[in-house]
Amino acid sequence: MNNPTYCSIFKTEFQDLVEVKKALGFSYDAEAASFQRIDMFFVQNHLTVKMISWELCDEWCKKRSYENELYPLLCSQQIC
Repeated sequence: MNNPTYCSIFKTEFQDLVEVKKALGFSYDAEAASFQRIDMFFVQNHLTVKMISWELCDEWCKKRSYENELYPLLCSQQIC
């Protein structure tokens, strides 16, 4: 997988982390795709400062139609 393009306020951080991990020999494709999903979420929610509110975190952790019942719990554990 090619390096995805990021557009949010965290684009530099996402790109740098993916580059470092790949330079260390990790595939990191799945993680890069996950960063791309949250990056688009930040863009759609007009995040303009490098601070994630509890409200935005809660919005990200809401269950989506394609997720099972345990996903919000797993999501909140990953962020914390």
